[in-house]
Amino acid sequence: PMAMLGEDVWAPCPTLAALGFDPKKSSGDFDQPAPVMLAQISYIRDGLVLCVNMQHNVCDMMGQAAVLGWLSKACRGEQFTEEELKLGNMTRIGVVPLIEDEGWTPGSELQTQLFTSPPTVVKELDTVKPQVPAAPNKCTWAYFDFSVSSLESLKDLATATLPQDFAGFISTDDALSAFIFLSVPRARQSRLRPDISVTFARAVDARRYLKVHPNYPGILQN
Repeated sequence: PMAMLGEDVWAPCPTLAALGFDPKKSSGDFDQPAPVMLAQISYIRDGLVLCVNMQHNVCDMMGQAAVLGWLSKACRGEQFTEEELKLGNMTRIGVVPLIEDEGWTPGSELQTQLFTSPPTVVKELDTVKPQVPAAPNKCTWAYFDFSVSSLESLKDLATATLPQDFAGFISTDDALSAFIFLSVPRARQSRLRPDISVTFARAVDARRYLKVHPNYPGILQN
């Protein structure tokens, strides 16, 4: 059953640090150092399961894949190439050129990715009351299994509602992502203000756009 795949059984720390099921709080408190990489081996009948967790502010999924490839190579006793050693030990400074150095001023194309600061309200000291943040909602990790026939039907439905002049292409993943995006705000509707706007974005590997090696181990996505 899917319940057997709970990360509290297989993983050395939770995906969401607030869950903190590790007694050592290896990924818990925000003001404490956290390890860059943790690994756990779980022995099963006739085999084992290796689970690796890496800090997301240090490494994205593409970077983690590169690191795991190097780990596998090291376990086989193979020598690293000069290129692999250079990539594995490179500094992150200068990988992404700064906007100021490029002489480019951001325009409206970035508005959907920028958070505006709330207006500052100056009050008398005797009238200011400290605000106690509300307790965060309990997070739950859940799996959803879509059959092939369901995905095909979902894409057919999404394709049928496209504008007549649409000349592009949508993938099955596009249709599924849009379906999930519509479902999440609907489930949260009771907690959303009517004047709030919601933006949907998917992770995009930015390495090729910045001419960075595909095995660059740092985080480089948008």
